[in-house]
Amino acid sequence: PKKIRCTAEGGICVASLFADDKLVPIMWDGINTPTIGTGVSVGDGPVDIALHYDADSGNTLVLSTGFNDDTVRLTEVDASGAEVSNTASPVPPGCEAPGHVDFILNKNTEAPRALIGTCYDTGNYFVGYYFF
Repeated sequence: PKKIRCTAEGGICVASLFADDKLVPIMWDGINTPTIGTGVSVGDGPVDIALHYDADSGNTLVLSTGFNDDTVRLTEVDASGAEVSNTASPVPPGCEAPGHVDFILNKNTEAPRALIGTCYDTGNYFVGYYFF
């Protein structure tokens, strides 16, 4: 695992498994024993992840990078950790080996409106509206 992140709401944590090219949802209410979900396939070499809980659907949005295939991916999982959607996009030209990523939120609604990420090999960063 490279990274683990949890939402404050929804009881979902997600771990990125770099060598396996997967995200693994972990459901935990903070009291009882966590339940580890089935891995969701993502880009080659996920490094960082960012989570956003969608109160309207009860699902969690997960941004991840494909360090080795120059992609960024938006994955949606439900409260049980099951995959709802999984969409990839190449990072823009000039970005190689995307590492860290985060949501840019709309300050009025707190909903994701874009993303920002770093490019390890080229020393650049990117901002994108790929999924929003």
